[in-house]
Amino acid sequence: MRRATIALGIGAAASTLTALPLGKLQMESLSGAGFLAVLILAVAAVLAGILRLRPLAVASGLGFLGVALFELVQLAATDANALGGSLSTVSMQFAFGLGVIAVAASTRKTGGARS
Repeated sequence: MRRATIALGIGAAASTLTALPLGKLQMESLSGAGFLAVLILAVAAVLAGILRLRPLAVASGLGFLGVALFELVQLAATDANALGGSLSTVSMQFAFGLGVIAVAASTRKTGGARS
């Protein structure tokens, strides 16, 4: 669980770089609140991996899924966009959420080996 969760957290933090206004290189969009939400969840995922805290990893994954669902509902049902996201943002956060939860759920404890 440790390395995979850390890698997913770092990947999530790095994904915010694709939202920077760089013309054709901008692949997704985020507002300041969106950047903050993703970075907080990414730090939580990294800490979960470093400290081997499965509940924190699951909470982080659920947070990513919550952000994705919040964005999707706002994009589909209202004109508001509090986190400034796009459908690309929704899919990326959904993937990070499922990834972190899958890693936390699938890791099993063994006698002396560390994950």
